[in-house]
Amino acid sequence: MDLGTGGERTFWRGSEEVARVPVAGYVAGDAAGMPPLGTAPFLTFALASAGVGTWQLDTVSGLFAMDATASSLLGFDPVPYSGNTAFDWVLEEDRERIWQSAGQAIAQGVPHEVEFRVRTPDGVVRWLYSLSRHAAGEGRHDRYLGGIVYDVTQRKHDQTALREREKHQRAIVASLPGVAYRCSLEPPWSMAFIGGAVEQLTGHTAEEFLDGGRDWMTLVHPEDVEDLTGAVTAAIESRLPFELKYRLVRGDGDVLWVHERGRAAYSADGEPLYLDGFIRDVHQQVIAERKLRETEERYRLVSQAAMEVIWDLDLATQEMTFNEAITAVLRHRPEDVRHTAQWWRDQVHPDDYERVSTALGDLVAGSDGRYVGEHRFRRGDGTYADIYTRCQVMRDPAGRPIRLVGSLMDLSELKLSDAALRESEATNRSIVEASIDCVMLLALDGSLQFMNGAGASGMEVSEVATLYGRPWDQLWPSQNRALVRKALAKARGGGIGRFTAAGQTVSGDTRWGEVVISPVLGEDGVPVKLVAISRDITDRREAEERLRWSATRDPLTQLPNRSLFQRTLHDAVAKARESESKIGLLVLDLDHFKQVNDTLGHDAGDALLQTVATRLEAFCANLPGDTALAARLGGDEFAVIFDDIADVAELDARASELLDELRQPVTHAGRLLDCHTTIGAALFPDHGDQQEDLLKSADIALYAAKSSRRGRAMTFQPEHRAELQERLSMINLARTALREDRVLPFYQPKVRLDDLSVYGFEALLRWRHDTRGIQLPGTISAAFEDLELAATISDSMIDRVIVDMRDWLDRGVPFGHVAVNAAAAEFRSDGFAESVLERLERAGVPPHHFHLEVTETVFLGRGSDFVQRALKMLSDAGVSIALDDFGTGYASLRHLKQFPVDVIKIDRSFVQNMETDADDAAIIEAVLNLARSLKIEVVAEGIETASQALALQAVAANHVPAMIAAMIGSEIAAVLAAAGGARRIGPAPSSTRPRAFTVRGERPWTDLGAKILPGAAGLGGPQG
Repeated sequence: MDLGTGGERTFWRGSEEVARVPVAGYVAGDAAGMPPLGTAPFLTFALASAGVGTWQLDTVSGLFAMDATASSLLGFDPVPYSGNTAFDWVLEEDRERIWQSAGQAIAQGVPHEVEFRVRTPDGVVRWLYSLSRHAAGEGRHDRYLGGIVYDVTQRKHDQTALREREKHQRAIVASLPGVAYRCSLEPPWSMAFIGGAVEQLTGHTAEEFLDGGRDWMTLVHPEDVEDLTGAVTAAIESRLPFELKYRLVRGDGDVLWVHERGRAAYSADGEPLYLDGFIRDVHQQVIAERKLRETEERYRLVSQAAMEVIWDLDLATQEMTFNEAITAVLRHRPEDVRHTAQWWRDQVHPDDYERVSTALGDLVAGSDGRYVGEHRFRRGDGTYADIYTRCQVMRDPAGRPIRLVGSLMDLSELKLSDAALRESEATNRSIVEASIDCVMLLALDGSLQFMNGAGASGMEVSEVATLYGRPWDQLWPSQNRALVRKALAKARGGGIGRFTAAGQTVSGDTRWGEVVISPVLGEDGVPVKLVAISRDITDRREAEERLRWSATRDPLTQLPNRSLFQRTLHDAVAKARESESKIGLLVLDLDHFKQVNDTLGHDAGDALLQTVATRLEAFCANLPGDTALAARLGGDEFAVIFDDIADVAELDARASELLDELRQPVTHAGRLLDCHTTIGAALFPDHGDQQEDLLKSADIALYAAKSSRRGRAMTFQPEHRAELQERLSMINLARTALREDRVLPFYQPKVRLDDLSVYGFEALLRWRHDTRGIQLPGTISAAFEDLELAATISDSMIDRVIVDMRDWLDRGVPFGHVAVNAAAAEFRSDGFAESVLERLERAGVPPHHFHLEVTETVFLGRGSDFVQRALKMLSDAGVSIALDDFGTGYASLRHLKQFPVDVIKIDRSFVQNMETDADDAAIIEAVLNLARSLKIEVVAEGIETASQALALQAVAANHVPAMIAAMIGSEIAAVLAAAGGARRIGPAPSSTRPRAFTVRGERPWTDLGAKILPGAAGLGGPQG
């Protein structure tokens, strides 16, 4: 200790000054240096040296006193203190606790012991410890309270740090991926302590081990108990830690690999006391290591089997390793091989070295990770082999090159072999290099042992090793596993298993594979492994499906086409025949569909067809049974097949139901389209027990429905077959008549009502039958429904009429003109007018002799531009245009202005009822007035009686119409007599010639010569 001067002693605690305490009775330079033992100064000296202060409190007056040491503990000058501020320095949160504990101590008569905090004048918080007793004073036995106080701040801090360390250590132990323990030295290793994570590891709680109910040895796999016991015993004897991997049998029966590391704790005299250690789960690690070893072994076997030199170069050390093929393939003795990059370089042919070296340098420096090339490499005997080399660079996570790995394949023998061998080797090499197929190696039990990169990529598997050991068939969807097992069984038997099936990738995509499984035979010829090669045919299947769909679907409506319909009908008939059930067939045809196309355009027609298709699909979707198919057979023709039908009555009901659904209007481009349909129905086997017969019956029913009344459904009846046959016969007769030039015109006279003079003729169609003679158009009426055939007939009539007119002109016959009816089909293409005028010009017939009659329907449709152009060209050339059947079609008065119409022909339906129906008479009068206003000629058709002629003459008023009469001679005479001025009418002088009109002042029409206008007298009426 260092003694100061001035009666003060300075005490040092370490390097920190703790107090400057004045000691009474001391003299500077006192040789003794310490007060006598047991005296008051000695006690003061001892307490101050220990850093212990003293204090006293008068509980009556509140006066507080403390010595210099206590004052310094509170952060004040180290001098004694007295005053009334005893608790001013104590933290407020501790004051109540001090008073409560002091009151309890006084009440119990025991010393008061307390720890509390004070804040020094410089703001530092200190922990102090105080021990006090009560002493008697004047008037009270517990007036004074006094004691000692000293600083416990460091101890408090140390305790807090210790608790934090303990808390931290507990958190670390709890967060470790394993179990910490303390157990006995010997089996069965009873636990004194074990971490709570033991339940997750073993399936047993920590309490089961700590209460003596379970020991660790009961969990160790029986095959590993000896190894664990030996490792622990050796560690205790050598006083070293032990470390071991072994298996545990969990509570649920699963076997788990664990890693244990521990050591014994020893007493002071070196005796072992217990074991401390840590156990963690390493099951996945062990499994992965095993799989890695198996993979490495497989690659080693593949490397040996491939007879390629596999090499590995460490770019940092330039160390290079080779497999055994360096000896087997290139004949270098093991002792001659130097495992350095320089040795490898020395073997490369000098002429190839620069090229190879540059390529490998670029590989290491560049971003491309692969090199493939050929060069020459020296063998062990000094000759050079043609080498095919492949090399790949490996990089660390930062992208720096660290290794080169590659292979050398001797191509020398390959280049010398024949073409077949070269092809075979090239094929094998291509498979090894970069097969696009999934190549797999399977154990005989079907478990997967290897899969190439293409397979892993195709399955979208990032870690293919996770699949190894799993049954291969389990990687396929459940519905395909039987197929896979069958192919595996065939390959195990030495055959080739094949199948095609769909599998799923990790992301859930469906991929189709074409798989071949072959056995790998051992030396005894018995399969030892299986090789499966799967080729991805998804794109091909999708293309085939698209082609198959396109081949069986209608591109516009997406409905099955005729081909698929025929196959479905065939299958349905076969199934119904086998089950002795019935199927229904509906054949549909849209009414006036052509008119929609012609008037509104093909886009409207397409929209109508698509709507019908949608409604047919919905109708089929609601039908019971297994077979319900709607198909588009072509054009506007559809068909529906369905089964689960009882009889004809149900067939009729379904057809009617479908008609009701199809009748709903269709909206297109803001316009309503009528969706009227005619249906023919047939029932199997009632109306046909063969596919062809059933379809024919439905077609016949459709034709019958269209012939009688469109927009209805009709089920096949036997008499329909005769009707169809009649229609087909008509068409055949028409085609034969055209082919054999039997179509010929008859000429009906056109008579003026004012003087009954014949001023022209109308050509009527007739044809000659082999045995029946001249036939009316009604015998081939079905032919006029065929547009192409109708146009051909019309064209033939025009040609014959032009020939006749040329003949009459040559003989000087004043025939006036001949009116010919043109079929609507003639105007479908541009050029009709040019054709007529060209034929007239070629025959030398002036156009004014030729009148063209058209019906109102030719003004409608998309071909109206052609019609307008053709009629204008003909009119401009002098051809008169007559509008036939006026008032019965779709034409409007606008067409009389738009098109060059010279003549209006009142339809016979108005003329025939004119005498009895006032409305018809009014219509005729209105037409006559309209024609007079427009300066258009009027011709009335179908005058069959004299009274009709007179009635028409009466209605005509000032407008003088003409008529086409079909009257017998006596009726015509009556008309002539009523009209006055006619001199004679009757048969021609020669009875061999037909009757003809003779009008006043003109030559008899019987003098026309050899061609006498057959039928001019109206025999049989104006048919056609």
